[in-house]
Amino acid sequence: GAWDGGAADLPALRRAMADYSEAVRIDPRFVRAWVQLSRAASFLHANVPDDALAARSREAAARARALAPGRADVHLALGDHRLVTGDAPGARDEFAAGLRAAPDDPALVTEAARAARVLGRWDDAARGFRRAAELDPRVALHPARLGMVLLYQHRPDEAARAVDRAIALAPGNPGYVHQRALIALSLGRLAEARRALDALGDRTRNVAYASNYWGAGWMLDDAQATTLLGLGPEAFDGDRGRWALARALVLAPRRDPAATAWA
Repeated sequence: GAWDGGAADLPALRRAMADYSEAVRIDPRFVRAWVQLSRAASFLHANVPDDALAARSREAAARARALAPGRADVHLALGDHRLVTGDAPGARDEFAAGLRAAPDDPALVTEAARAARVLGRWDDAARGFRRAAELDPRVALHPARLGMVLLYQHRPDEAARAVDRAIALAPGNPGYVHQRALIALSLGRLAEARRALDALGDRTRNVAYASNYWGAGWMLDDAQATTLLGLGPEAFDGDRGRWALARALVLAPRRDPAATAWA
């Protein structure tokens, strides 16, 4: 498929929505395509909140449920929709129902762990992500999610090992590179965080991701800031608001003539 439910950037999610929409147009009884269409819309809505995306996610999940109400992956779609629209307890219940039908499904295991994380059940979340990584060891998403939970639990060494595993599975993924930089920042190692953005993949993608998703423009060194300021809105999924905010966060702390030249 266009997207397997793992980590993806916004353009990839939009392409996935288009591809799955075409699949269900050709075959309106294609349950898996309805499931994945719903999930892609949910993940996109989580990053770019939009009532139309939430409605698309809900409608696609409802179509999947009408076609196959007992399928485990239908509960997966319904759970993802509930999770990104603010109903974490409802999401937990949907994932639990799916796991009763398919207890070793790694997608359900990892999404149940994500719901546990949202509900503040950090140990349950860590166990779930570890199990998902055991069930599906070639998917980078699971150790990456585990790494973030461990970071929030103030376990940076374990977090680093988990994220390094994710990077080994998906070299250059800017989200995972930025997680590695965050771990360095948690230890007060700004220089190490900056090196990660340069050494682990494409600098342009890494600085755009860090500035877009975490507002971390303040941590960029001068060369990285220059790279960011040379980017247009297309590096931010065409969102001029995000683009402008990223630029502002880079320029604000630089009160010198060079900052004016970059503007």
